[in-house]
Amino acid sequence: MESLELIYNKGKPTWSQKIFLTFKKRNVLKKIFLYLFVRVKAET
Repeated sequence: MESLELIYNKGKPTWSQKIFLTFKKRNVLKKIFLYLFVRVKAET
């Protein structure tokens, strides 16, 4: 954990990394929402 924190503090994420991370998070959220939507549709 310490090494990871040191690396993170040494080099703050660049813009491309930030954009990539946000896209990854959005993709995961989208998949979760789609999964829940399908579950709800199947139940009704």
